[in-house]
Amino acid sequence: MDHYLTWLIAGFLLVIVELLSGTFYLLVLGIAAMAVLDRSRVGAQKAV
Repeated sequence: MDHYLTWLIAGFLLVIVELLSGTFYLLVLGIAAMAVLDRSRVGAQKAV
């Protein structure tokens, strides 16, 4: 499995759990996972 698919699944799961629980911090983590997804998809190998 490619790394970007892992981040995509993690991001969607975090956002869905946030919608079910009503907390705000899981939404922020889900958005952060989507940002990592974008960096991973374009092939960034180093941490920024």
